[in-house]
Amino acid sequence: MNTRALWIWGLWPAHFRVHFLYQQHAHRGPAGPARILPNLKLLRVTTVQVRPEGQLEIRAVRTNDGWQLNEPLVYPAQASSIENLLFFLDHMTPSTYISRRELRQRPEAEEEYGFGAPQSTLIVKQGEYRVQIFVGSRTAPGNEVFLQVVGDEGVYVVDAELLHLLPRNANEWRDTVFLDLPVASLSGLL
Repeated sequence: MNTRALWIWGLWPAHFRVHFLYQQHAHRGPAGPARILPNLKLLRVTTVQVRPEGQLEIRAVRTNDGWQLNEPLVYPAQASSIENLLFFLDHMTPSTYISRRELRQRPEAEEEYGFGAPQSTLIVKQGEYRVQIFVGSRTAPGNEVFLQVVGDEGVYVVDAELLHLLPRNANEWRDTVFLDLPVASLSGLL
């Protein structure tokens, strides 16, 4: 065996390692946009407060049996409506993020994005974790909305579906079931 062949065989393990690492890392797809509220845990949320512009605050509290409205009235709440909102918040990713530096270049940014008088203010609590969100105005096409998370100096642009999940008044989250009988008691009636 000549020295050239020994040299080639000596490089083979290094070539294999480089090829292996390349295959592992090069073909991964993009990580995707980061979630806006990564610390939110759906099952640990205890309170959801919504303050629609010009309306009374709506506060729902998780109970053993589901959700209960505590403000502006005490009444059983529609668990599915609250859970849908929380699911959206948990999976919410921005289509665009406007950084603090970009916002400084726009002296009227607060009014332009609708945060001077937000459409809604939303507070979600889970244990020691508390997040407050301002929902601003819709974007020019209308399919997205500006969103600001207290403590984050930028502005997010998210799907306007959020607006459909936020109640405009307490009646939208009130449980409309007239009489909630257990299924076992109904079997005796049939």
